[in-house]
Amino acid sequence: MQISFKTIALATAFLFLTPLGGAPAHAQEVTALEQAALAGPWRGVWTRKNSEYEYQAELRFAAPVKGKITGEIRWMLVQSPRVEEQDKIGLRGTEYLEGNYDARTHVANVAGVRLDDPNGILGPDDYRFLMSPDGTQMIGLSLTSDSNWAGRLDLSRLVP
Repeated sequence: MQISFKTIALATAFLFLTPLGGAPAHAQEVTALEQAALAGPWRGVWTRKNSEYEYQAELRFAAPVKGKITGEIRWMLVQSPRVEEQDKIGLRGTEYLEGNYDARTHVANVAGVRLDDPNGILGPDDYRFLMSPDGTQMIGLSLTSDSNWAGRLDLSRLVP
């Protein structure tokens, strides 16, 4: 996926200037076209700033109801700087999400609420996703366990 630095800078600023709670429920009118785009599936890569971690991600959202949204990310560990995790590369797990979606701004604020992680490769994070106006790309930031917005997801919607 080719995203310019300017796009990243604008998206990052927008993500941090948007309130975490999202818009009030009465402002959550989501069109059928937007619901279909938001549902995904989305596929891409998660990386962490100043780290050698990398995960492959596939994200799916259920249709928002009154601004509330649920979803899941299916993860696969691609790269780890930790010696003890080298035998876990290629293993998978799923993180289940709940949160809010603001139809006006195309921003989803969600948190990992449950893990299906038999291989011990995941930890739940908080996320902010911004969907492009044409519904083909999504950029996300994750608040990692050290309370830093250091994780980044670059996702493209898979079109059937």
